[in-house]
Amino acid sequence: MDTPIPWKIADLIIRQWSKELTLEEETTLREWITSQESNQVFYQKVITGKGFDHFCQQASEHNYRQKYQAFRSHIRKRKLRKWRRIGYAAAAILLPFVLSISLYPESEQKNIPIQSTEIIPGTYQAVLTLSNGQDIFLSPITEKNKLEATTATLEGNTLVYPKTDTTTAPAYHKITIPRGGEYILRLADGTRVWLNSETELEYPVVFTEKQRQVFLKGEAYFEVEKDARHPFVVKADPVEVEVLGTHFNVEAYPGDAEVKTTLLEGSVAVNAPAGNSRITLSPGECAIYNRADKTLQEEKTKENNTATGWRDGHFHFDYLPLQEIARELSNAFHVKIKITDEDIKGFRIRAHFTEGESLDQMLDLLQPAGNFSYSKTNDTILIHSKLN
Repeated sequence: MDTPIPWKIADLIIRQWSKELTLEEETTLREWITSQESNQVFYQKVITGKGFDHFCQQASEHNYRQKYQAFRSHIRKRKLRKWRRIGYAAAAILLPFVLSISLYPESEQKNIPIQSTEIIPGTYQAVLTLSNGQDIFLSPITEKNKLEATTATLEGNTLVYPKTDTTTAPAYHKITIPRGGEYILRLADGTRVWLNSETELEYPVVFTEKQRQVFLKGEAYFEVEKDARHPFVVKADPVEVEVLGTHFNVEAYPGDAEVKTTLLEGSVAVNAPAGNSRITLSPGECAIYNRADKTLQEEKTKENNTATGWRDGHFHFDYLPLQEIARELSNAFHVKIKITDEDIKGFRIRAHFTEGESLDQMLDLLQPAGNFSYSKTNDTILIHSKLN
């Protein structure tokens, strides 16, 4: 019989899901996790959605029924919560860009019915690369002494750099978020950055130049600390975003056709190389750079959470092409997805999902709108055009 989980630990695990832990409580939980290998194995099962039944049973046996019910309800909602609305536009605007998820050979694959995956998105994990090339894996069970070679510290699921007055040329660190992960970073100037799946951010450990400059590949949401004398610049090749202090989201995955900057608060200027294009955004606006046409255009956003819903585990597909939806789901659920039929890659779908749906549930709801079916082959999900 499995060893019962102390009810205090059960409480910490429950409240970690709702991001309510203090720094001291986070330390207590980490110490429990790292004290025994069995604790680490159990915790990994919980955060990946595979150990909930045993966890809830143990929690309920320790006179913990009320919180157990709330936690169980939360997990069930992650699996059963219904989509808000879904629709589709039959505009066959076939965008020619290639997704990284579409690069798997068909000749080696054998189709079998897909099994229920129950994959859940958004676990906190990252790889920190120091200036000397050393890699440090970051997760909820990372021990603090792993960061002794740096000035950074861990505060819950946030990597924090201290404010330092120095004129010495700074070292650069890089943080990489794997597929299916996310992480939070607080830079030396106090700027907070939420990093989405399959994202890289390179940054100085201290800011000593006239500009506070970082380099982004992927998607990140920034809350920039105000400093009028030192503008904050995000370089997301080939676009540059200049700010003084504001909240904005940049989506700049190398394989995507567009680089999108969405402003939530303050003001930013977006620069593009072609023709020295420059757009200054107000809240509720976005700048879209088309890599193929080398054009920069401004658009109004219908809802801010369309661009930033990923931070809360939400998905907002506002008439997006199917191949872009596939890329977002691939990143979030850490699974390879390939669209086998060119004719449906540009099919636009509108769908909003709240936190909690499994990948199977999303695909089941999307397939009638997108007129596709799907199967699983060698750990890859294949999306096919539905035969009429």
